[in-house]
Amino acid sequence: MRPAASAGRNESIVRNPKILALIASLCLQAAASPSFAGELADRVKERKTVTCAAVERPGLAKLIRGEWRGLFVDYCRAIATAALGAEAKYRFLQLESPKQFDEARAGDADVLFLTGGELIAHDLAGAILPGPVVYRQAHGALVEENSPMRKLEDIDGKTVCFLQTSNVPRALEDWLARNGRTVSRMPFEEAVEMLDAYNVRVCAVAVGEETDLAEIRAQKGVQRFSSRLLPEKLAAFPIFAATPLKDPQWSAVVAYTVLTLQAAERPTTDWSNGGAKALPVDGAAIGLDKDWQKRVVDAVGSHTAIFERNLGEKSPFHLPRGLDAMWSAGGLSAPAYSE
Repeated sequence: MRPAASAGRNESIVRNPKILALIASLCLQAAASPSFAGELADRVKERKTVTCAAVERPGLAKLIRGEWRGLFVDYCRAIATAALGAEAKYRFLQLESPKQFDEARAGDADVLFLTGGELIAHDLAGAILPGPVVYRQAHGALVEENSPMRKLEDIDGKTVCFLQTSNVPRALEDWLARNGRTVSRMPFEEAVEMLDAYNVRVCAVAVGEETDLAEIRAQKGVQRFSSRLLPEKLAAFPIFAATPLKDPQWSAVVAYTVLTLQAAERPTTDWSNGGAKALPVDGAAIGLDKDWQKRVVDAVGSHTAIFERNLGEKSPFHLPRGLDAMWSAGGLSAPAYSE
C-alpha cells in the first residue's frame, strides 16, 4: 500500500497550482535563455558580460570622454545581445601595448576586431581565429579642398606626409611603383606631428587609413581650412571579428551575429526576405533562443544603420560607403545567403 500512498502524494503535488506555476515559470525561463555551452561561452554567461577589444580607430572604436564609441562597439553590443539577451552588458578594451596584445593572446577578450596584419605582427595566429569581415578599411589620401589635385595620380611630385610606424609606407610605395609615380616623402613617428605638418601646409598630401583622415578633415586645424579625400585608394584591407580558438560554438555565435547584421541590409522583396529574416539561422543550432536575430537587429539596426551613425552622414566623418558598400552599389560587400 505504500507505493499507492506515495503515488497519491505525487499526484497532489502535481495538481498544486503553486507548483504548476513554478514549473511553468522555469520552463519559460529555460526557453527564453540562451543555452550555448563551451569554455568561453560558459565564461561569458558567468560574467554576464561580453568583452571586446580593438586597436583604436576613429568611427570604428575610439575612447571619447571615457566612453567607447564606433562601429565595432555597436557590433560588440549586438554580440552581447545575441548571447545574453536584451539587457546584456559589454565592455571594450584597447589593443595598443605589447602587454595588451599578450593578454589578448591569453584569451582575455571574447571578441577582437583585428586586421590580418595585426594578427600576424602580434603573433596571434595560434591563439585567435579570424571570423567574418566587419569592415573594409582603405589607405587613402587627404588634400586641401581648393587643391588642384582631383585624383590619386595627381600626387605625383608632391610632398606627402605619413606615419612611418604604420603600414601606410608599404601601401604608398607599392602604389607608386605600380603607377610609375614619385613623391617627396615626409615620414613621422607620431600622429600629432604628422597632423601639425599637414595643418600648416608643410605637406600637400596626408596619406593614411581613411577613418583617420576623415577625423583630420572633420576637426580641421589651426589654419581652419577644409579638406577632401581623393576618391581612389592606395590599398584596401579587411578587419575581422576574431575569437579565441578554444570555443567553436562561441565563434559561431559571433560569426552568425555579424552575418545577420550584414544580411539585414537587404530589403524585403517578392523574391527574398530582408531585415532580421534575411539570414534565417536556427538559434537552437548554436545555443541561442528562437528570437535572437530579431532581438539583435532591433537593438542596433542593420550594418547600414550602424555605418551611417558611426561613419556616414549621421556622423562627424561623412564618409561614403565606398569599399564597404554592397557589390550592387560598387563596393566589396555581399550578404550571406543571397545566392
